[in-house]
Amino acid sequence: CDPIFPLWPPRSALKARLAALFFASNHGMALRPRVYMITRYSMQLFLQVLYSALFTMDDILFAGYRACELSNAVFIVGGFRTGSTTLHRVLALDEERYVSPRFLELAVPFLTVHYCLDFVEWFDSKVGTGMTAALERKLQAAAGPDVMARHPMALTVAEECDVLLATCHWCGYYAITMAPTSAATWEAFGGIEHFSQHEKDHIVSLYTRAMQKVLYRRGKGRSLLSKSHLIDCMPLWRKAFKGAKFVGIVRHPRDFVTSWVALAQPAAEMLTGHRMPLHAAVPAHLAFWDTYLAKERVFFLKEEGGAAADPARVYLRFKPFIKSQLVTMKELYAGWDWDFEGTPFQTRLEAAQAKTKAYKSTHSYTNPTLEDLGLNDQLICERYDTYISAMGLEEFSTKK
Repeated sequence: CDPIFPLWPPRSALKARLAALFFASNHGMALRPRVYMITRYSMQLFLQVLYSALFTMDDILFAGYRACELSNAVFIVGGFRTGSTTLHRVLALDEERYVSPRFLELAVPFLTVHYCLDFVEWFDSKVGTGMTAALERKLQAAAGPDVMARHPMALTVAEECDVLLATCHWCGYYAITMAPTSAATWEAFGGIEHFSQHEKDHIVSLYTRAMQKVLYRRGKGRSLLSKSHLIDCMPLWRKAFKGAKFVGIVRHPRDFVTSWVALAQPAAEMLTGHRMPLHAAVPAHLAFWDTYLAKERVFFLKEEGGAAADPARVYLRFKPFIKSQLVTMKELYAGWDWDFEGTPFQTRLEAAQAKTKAYKSTHSYTNPTLEDLGLNDQLICERYDTYISAMGLEEFSTKK
């Protein structure tokens, strides 16, 4: 039975939101961002009537979308700033095989709305107006230069599925930027494994219907390619979607801890008007990574110390992937008994290699150093030693 209010946040997320607003330590959050957050959350709850009406319109006008199957989907999952976006956009080059959701399909999961936007895009192309381009500029301006430099966004580019659960169900680790308080608060939102079974089913239902809409409108017989940081959802997707494959990407913690703090801080300020003071933010982020990396290790390894012999659950190491994407993709597809050589995917990937080789030089930002955050290399290596060893990252433990 489908929920009456499919976008209504689960009870655990509602409780976490109230706790974040009124009971958690907000490290000096001023009154204005508190009022802004309260107003924003209240408005979203009041809009549930409109959301339900739009969902109902989709079910009446485009009932066929419910017949779309999410079998043989590929789910990319990884921690923030580990290269998951790059991996996603590399695999998305296999346009004959995959379709990935875009930002607005996740933030506004209504076919009625998207067919209207399709008309606007068609009208732009015929008349020469720039309504779609103006909408994209507003999206990018809202994200802000710091966020755009580290995570470029566009209306027609594949986007991560965290957007869906963060905007609709208030779940997932986007809470780090939407409720800048503490690691315990972030886990209350992101720790979906601790939600009740009813809440998990509610999340799976929304996700399934949103992805079915993507396949209905743009799939053309292709499979879903999804990317997110929703490590808690992977066991749920594994049970829900037949033939699903999961690709992780792992990186030495030294290389993503600083980068993530540098992105999360301005993103939180953009979304809430508040950023945590660094002396509070750094310990909170380290505690978050303690939990996240442990979950990642459990999902991709059957037991401590040994990689799972399961071709449907594989993980890639960031540096070898970035250095040799063609080789990595060839080996990945070979493990799945899929063709790679001689395919349009190989041709597109070869053409994209020049851009990949300029991976670092194209960055328009500078991350803080570990020392800037009051950390050091030894502390990081010791704190995450179990993860580094289990995921085979020892060779990257020495700076090069």
